[in-house]
Amino acid sequence: MTEARFESWFEPKLWQAMASQHPGSPQYVEYDDFKFSYYRLPVNLLSYFSVGKYRPKLIYPIDVMGLPLSVSHGGFYAPKGAQAETMLQALSNTFLKPPKKGLQVLFNMPHDETLHHGFTRMGLIPMETLPTAVLRHAFDTFDGYLMALRAPYRYRIQKVLAHLDAHLVRKEVAPEQFDPGLYRLYEAVYEHSAYPLEKASLKYFQRFPASLVALYTSSGEALGFYQYIVVDQCFYFVFCGLDYTALHAHKTYSTLLADLLRTAINLGCKHIDFGQTTELMKLKLGFKIESRRLYVRHANPLLHWCIAKLSSRVDYHLPEMPELHVFRS
Repeated sequence: MTEARFESWFEPKLWQAMASQHPGSPQYVEYDDFKFSYYRLPVNLLSYFSVGKYRPKLIYPIDVMGLPLSVSHGGFYAPKGAQAETMLQALSNTFLKPPKKGLQVLFNMPHDETLHHGFTRMGLIPMETLPTAVLRHAFDTFDGYLMALRAPYRYRIQKVLAHLDAHLVRKEVAPEQFDPGLYRLYEAVYEHSAYPLEKASLKYFQRFPASLVALYTSSGEALGFYQYIVVDQCFYFVFCGLDYTALHAHKTYSTLLADLLRTAINLGCKHIDFGQTTELMKLKLGFKIESRRLYVRHANPLLHWCIAKLSSRVDYHLPEMPELHVFRS
């Protein structure tokens, strides 16, 4: 079984910080040595389905097993060496214990074949969801990372960071300093997203104890920001905001990603999770794309049958990606 040793997500201080800012009344349960996080959320069931440029909406409340935070984590803790069958038994006695009403979703699950076979035996419908971009590395410094890159990829990163260091203002923003102007940049990203699931509130940014870095012009105009959190020495990119009117002039998104990576490596994090979407840009930084699944079950047998028949039409299909050779060896 794929090990998920991220018990710190469930430590009281961090858990309460996540749960208190989420509208879905998150809670977690413990069963033997396992821990599971779940909440209720209205989502668009057709998020990954489109007809040309038209994206239909079908909003429906679901019970989600996942972390109440925008990270590609499955919302469970399994102790080291745990067997998949034991975890399946724990789930069948907690989140998946019948009777349940409505729709249940296990979100952002790893591609673990033992779990997959177990979930399908339990009648859950497997679907692909957005993959995540992950870099596991052994670099001690950011310069060491740069020197390991092939020249074209190193040049791109150095160019945007040189522009940042010479012409922009980089500012670390405490949660209580997060203002409505920065929030509008987050809203712009949310509105431009092809796969919006849930929208964070202004109060979330002002109260959640994550780190946040904003970029400004020399005249003080906010161009963008990124938010991140470090858990168990793993670096997670959470949210970002962008001024789309200045996006190309300053290559803001590329600059944010490059500075995120510089920050993560300088913090000593050897596991860096850059989250979902914009896969190609992250591949060019040396990240690998790791697939994620979701599993669905509806309490109504007829609706469950309908979902099973339609699943291949509404799940996520990753566009074909080129094979890149980012590192020199």
